[in-house]
Amino acid sequence: MGLSREERQALDEIEERLAFDDPDLDAFLSAPRPGHSKEMPAAFWWTLAIVAYMVFLIGVVLTVTTPQDSCRPGGPCEHPPTRTSQVVHGSWQR
Repeated sequence: MGLSREERQALDEIEERLAFDDPDLDAFLSAPRPGHSKEMPAAFWWTLAIVAYMVFLIGVVLTVTTPQDSCRPGGPCEHPPTRTSQVVHGSWQR
């Protein structure tokens, strides 16, 4: 979320007062630290986006190519036959 115009102006005034009151602290805070970057390079974000897209595509391909009848007779998905009661010639049989 961005700052409003008034908030930006107030922040600029605070920065100016800091630079005037304590120039050494201002220089220390505004100087980049060696080996540290505030922003990630664009190549990092592009690489991350490509990797995420490839993972997504692999998931879609695996979902589409998985056979719908993966539960074959005698396989781990087969359920035992259910017992039903039937009336045969007027008597109950199992």
